[in-house]
Amino acid sequence: MLKKFERMPFDNEVYYFKESPEELIAIRDNESIGYVYNPHIRDAILDGLSPSLPKKEKERIGNRIQSFLRKYQCKSEHNHRYGQEYDDD
Repeated sequence: MLKKFERMPFDNEVYYFKESPEELIAIRDNESIGYVYNPHIRDAILDGLSPSLPKKEKERIGNRIQSFLRKYQCKSEHNHRYGQEYDDD
């Protein structure tokens, strides 16, 4: 399946999620859903904008990626983005 992701027309970072639902999600431009493979939705790689990908699934996938990537943001970037401040004590 990863070979199929490599042949897609846009550069992506591919993330594998083992926990349910198990899926591969490719992100382009560090934030938008490029492609998704989840055999429970469809047995093919779907474009993130595909009408075959229901709105509810697009939202779930977007939230999943945001939650995952948030763990790796530096404090200043995270706080700036979400309007919070840290005390540097």
